[in-house]
Amino acid sequence: INVNRIIKNRNGIYFSSSAFSFPRNTTISNNYICNNTDTDIINNPLGSNTGWLNYCDDVSNWNDSSSSEGCMYSCGELNCTDNDGDGYPIFDIFECPIGNDCDDNNASINPGADEIYCNGRDENCNAVDECHCPDDDDDGAPAMTETCPFGFDCDDSNPNRYPGAREINCNGIDENCDGEDQCECTDNDGDGYAIEGGDCSPGGEVDCNDEDINIHPNAAEIYCNGVDEDCSGSDDCNCVDEDGDGYYLRNAHYCPTGTDCDDERDYIHPGRAEICYNYIDENCNGMINEGCNITCTTDAECSDGRICAEDNICRCPHGELDFLVNGDVITVCDPVGVPIDTPCEHGWPYHEGSNVYLGDTARDIFSENVPACDLFEVNRTNQGYNLLPYAEEARDCCGDYLETGVIAPGCHDYTDDAYNQSGLNTAINYDNLRRCIGLYEIYGLGPEREYMQDYYWNEIWCGADTFWGLGLESCIGRAPAGLNYCCNIDEYEWTWCWGICWPDCWGGFEPVNCGDGVHANTALLRCRWHSDWTPDGWTSDTDIGANSCCFSHLPAHVSTEVLSTGTCVDYSVVLTTLLRMSGYEADEVYTTGSACPDGAHSFNLIRFPGDSNYTLVDTVGNCNGYHPMALPGCNDCYYCSYISDVCANDNGQVDCPPRTEVWGCEEPIWHAGGGGGFAAGASVPPNPTFNTTSTTEGGITVTRTVFDEIHLGEIVRVNITVKNENDYAINVTVRERIAGAIVYGDLNIPEIPAGMIAPPMPYVEFSDTVPAHGEKSFAYSLLPVFVGQHSYSATEVRIDDDVLIYLDTQTTEVNCVSDGVCNGSIGENYVTCPQDCRSGAEDGICNPVADGQCDTDCAEGVDPDCQVEEQVVFDTGEGTYPSIMGAHNGTIELNQTITVSTIYTYPCAGTGGHTEYAKISNDSWSIETQPWEGYKGDWHNLSFTGSFKLYANETYDYTIKTGSYPQIIHAPSKDVTGGTITCDKFVDANGRIYYDWIPAIKLFL
Repeated sequence: INVNRIIKNRNGIYFSSSAFSFPRNTTISNNYICNNTDTDIINNPLGSNTGWLNYCDDVSNWNDSSSSEGCMYSCGELNCTDNDGDGYPIFDIFECPIGNDCDDNNASINPGADEIYCNGRDENCNAVDECHCPDDDDDGAPAMTETCPFGFDCDDSNPNRYPGAREINCNGIDENCDGEDQCECTDNDGDGYAIEGGDCSPGGEVDCNDEDINIHPNAAEIYCNGVDEDCSGSDDCNCVDEDGDGYYLRNAHYCPTGTDCDDERDYIHPGRAEICYNYIDENCNGMINEGCNITCTTDAECSDGRICAEDNICRCPHGELDFLVNGDVITVCDPVGVPIDTPCEHGWPYHEGSNVYLGDTARDIFSENVPACDLFEVNRTNQGYNLLPYAEEARDCCGDYLETGVIAPGCHDYTDDAYNQSGLNTAINYDNLRRCIGLYEIYGLGPEREYMQDYYWNEIWCGADTFWGLGLESCIGRAPAGLNYCCNIDEYEWTWCWGICWPDCWGGFEPVNCGDGVHANTALLRCRWHSDWTPDGWTSDTDIGANSCCFSHLPAHVSTEVLSTGTCVDYSVVLTTLLRMSGYEADEVYTTGSACPDGAHSFNLIRFPGDSNYTLVDTVGNCNGYHPMALPGCNDCYYCSYISDVCANDNGQVDCPPRTEVWGCEEPIWHAGGGGGFAAGASVPPNPTFNTTSTTEGGITVTRTVFDEIHLGEIVRVNITVKNENDYAINVTVRERIAGAIVYGDLNIPEIPAGMIAPPMPYVEFSDTVPAHGEKSFAYSLLPVFVGQHSYSATEVRIDDDVLIYLDTQTTEVNCVSDGVCNGSIGENYVTCPQDCRSGAEDGICNPVADGQCDTDCAEGVDPDCQVEEQVVFDTGEGTYPSIMGAHNGTIELNQTITVSTIYTYPCAGTGGHTEYAKISNDSWSIETQPWEGYKGDWHNLSFTGSFKLYANETYDYTIKTGSYPQIIHAPSKDVTGGTITCDKFVDANGRIYYDWIPAIKLFL
C-alpha cells in the first residue's frame, strides 16, 4: 500500500484479526495516515506485514521494531513549503505528502484558483486547460463564448454562415462573416442571371456560365449533350440499364443517347446476334429476321427447324408455336411430329425398314433381327396406340412453364428441371425447345415412371435355360448350330442337355409364368415359341394371350401402351422413338448396348441440340440416368464399351459415334471393368513388393495390402482383411472410393446430390458377415492411369450399421514407361518421368534451375532462364472529384522510354468516365486514337492507331477529350510513374477554363 493520503476515517488501515483469514506479507510505505478517529493502523501480528516511511501516530499490534512500529514520522512532523505564498504547499512524498499545489512559483495557480479558458494554462490544477468551444450549427466553426474566447463563427445558429462560406450576393446576410453583405452584380451574357446570385438574379440563383446566354438556372435542359444548361450541376442524363446488359434504354427526354430497345430482357440489345424466325428484334436495329434465309431452293438454306417447302419458302414442317413471354409473341417451329428424315411409313405390324440387331454382336441364328420401323414406331400416328401424345405433352408442358413459370396441371414434377437445363430460360429458340422436350421425356421415362414402370424380368426368365437344377445358364436356350431353338416350348421349360432337347433334365414339366404381379397385361402373355415375324413373340394388340414373352424386342407402343414395362432394349427403343418424334434428327439419337456384370445392357446415345458430343443416357428401370457431360450412375454397366457397330433407330443400323465424341468416354478416369479380362496391354507386375496398413478398434482389426511399386500399365491387386476377435459375429460393409484408375469389379457411381456441381467419387463396396474369432478378405484389382503416386482413400468399414472404422490412406508408386513422349494427360512431367520430360517442358511442373531451359510453367521471375522484360508504363495514378468532361491540353515529359498502344482513363466511382479522343505529338510527329465506340467491351481502354515509343527525357504534347466523369488530378503539374504531366489548359463542357485540371490516365502497351 504505497503513496496514499488516508485521513479522517475511523481507522486508517485495518488488517483483519482473524486467525484463519488475514492479509499476509503486506508492505505499507510512503503513506500519510493521520487524523483518523480511533486508530491510524491496526495490524494483525500473524501477518508478517512491513511498514516504512509512513506518517502516522496511533499504531497497535505492530511487530516491525525496525521501523518504529510502521511510522517513521508523526503527523505533526510535516515539512511543507509554500514558495508563492498562495496557501497551497507543493507536494513532497517525504516532507509534505499533503501538498497539492501544481505550480509553487505562481500564486495565481493553485487548486482554488479560477480557470481562465483556452489560454494554454491549468490555473486550478486539475491537469487540463479547460477550453469549451461549442459548435451548435455543426458548420465546423465554433462561436466566441466565455469558455471559447477564440471562437470565430459570427452566427452559431445558422450552418450557412461562417468564415469562408459562399457569399450570396445582395441578400442582406453576411454569410462569410466578413462584416458586410457583398452586393455586386455581373451578367456578361445578358441572360438575366448574375454569377453572384442573390439579389442580382431571379430567385437568388447563380449563373453557372456567364458567357453563354443559353445557360442559366431557368434554361431548358438538353439531355445527354454534355452541357449543363440549367445549372443543376450535371447534364441530367438519366440513363438506366434495368436488365444489366450494358446498354441504356433510349428515352427521348432523359436518355436520348440510349440504344437499348428493351431494358427488361438482357438478351435484347445492340450487337446481339439476330435469332431467325422468332420475330423478335434482338439487335435493336428495327428489323427482324435479317440475315435469315426466307426463300430457298434446298433444306440446307433454312434453319431453326424449317425446311424448303414447295413454294421455295423456308417453312416449319409441323407448323409454328406462339409463346407469349413478357408481352411479346415469340414464334418457334413446332418440333413434334413424324420426322421428315424417316423411311418409315407405318409402324408395327407392317415390318418396314432394314433389320436391326440389338443385344448381340454376332449376326447369326441367335440374333434377333427386327425391322427398324416395327421397333421405332415414329410414323405410327394413325394406327391406334402410338407415342405422339407423349411428345405433344412434353412440348406443351415446356411451353406452359416458359409462359407462366409454374408447372401446369398434368405435367410431371421434373418439368422445371427440364426447362432450366434446356437453356429456354436464357434464349427462346427451336433448339432449346427441343432440348426441353427431350429432357422432359427422359425424366418421364426415368424417375417420373410416366410411360413405363419397373423392369420386366419375366421376359428374361421365360427365355432362360436351367441345367441340372443349378439356375440360369444363358439368355436363350439353344441347340447346336443349325438346329431350332428348344427354349420353353408351349409354356414349359425345355433344356438342352445330354445332347437332346428335354422338357427338363429330370423329366418333369414346369410351367413358366409371364405375369410380373404389377402390370395386368403381362399375366395374359404366354411363354411360348417365337412367331415367324419379328419382333419375336408379338402378334396382336387385342388378343394379348396370343403373344409370347420369350425374349422379344417389342414395338415401342407395346412397351408404353399395352404392357407399360419392358427390358433394357424396350426402354431404349421407347426413348429413341420419343426423341425422333420430338424433332431429333437421325444422327442425334441412337439405341445401343454394352456388356455389364449381369449380361448385355441397352441405353441411348443422344446429341442434344447445340452439343458437340453425345450424352449417354440410361433410363432403364426408371433410373435417373441423365447427367450433363458425364456418364449415368445406373445399372452398373460398362457404358463406354458400347458395341461400335450396333447403333440403331428408325433409319436402321449404323456404326456408333466414336467414343471420343461421347461425354465421359473420351479419356475415362474410372471404369467398371470385369467380365472381360484386363484392359488392352495391361499386365500384372512379375515380382511385386507390398506395403500394408492396419488399425484395430473394439476387437476388430482391418488390414489393407497393396503393391508398393508398379509401372504404368500394370495391375494392382488390393486386399482388405477384417479380423474379428470378439465372441460374436459382426456384419461388415467395406467401402473404398476410387479416382484415377480403371477398376475391375463392380463400381458404384453415385448420383449427383441436389445442389452439387461435381459428382461424388465412385466406390467399390463389399458386405459380409465375419464370424466370432474369424476373418474375411475382400479383394479387387485396379489399373492406375497416371504416373506418380496413386493414392488409396481412407477405407471405410462399417460394423453392424453403427460403428465406423477408417484405415489410413496408402500410395503405390506408378513409374512411367519411357516412350520419348512427355504425356501430361497421364501425369508425366519433369519429376515423375524425367526420361521423357526434359527440363523446361510444358508439363505443369516448374523447374526453376539455371540450366539454359526457360520453363514456361514457372511464374514470372521464378526461373532465371526466363528473361521477362518488365512492362514500362506512364501512370498518373488515381485522381479525385470534382470532375466534368472536357478537353485537356498539356505536356508529358518522360524519365524512361516506354512503348505505348493504349490509353486508360480512371473513371469516378459509379460513372462511365472515359477518353473519347487522344492525340500525342511533338514538333515533328503525332499519333491519334481509334474512334471511341461507346460503352462496349473494355470501354475504359482506348487504342491508338498503332504502337509507338515515347523516349526518355523528351517532352510531348497531349490533347485528351473526355466523356462523362473521369477522375481529375487537381494540380498544375505532377510527378508520376514514368515522368511528369502538366496542365496547360482545360476547357470543360460548360466552357469554363482551368489551369490545374490534369486527366488521370495510364499509357501502356
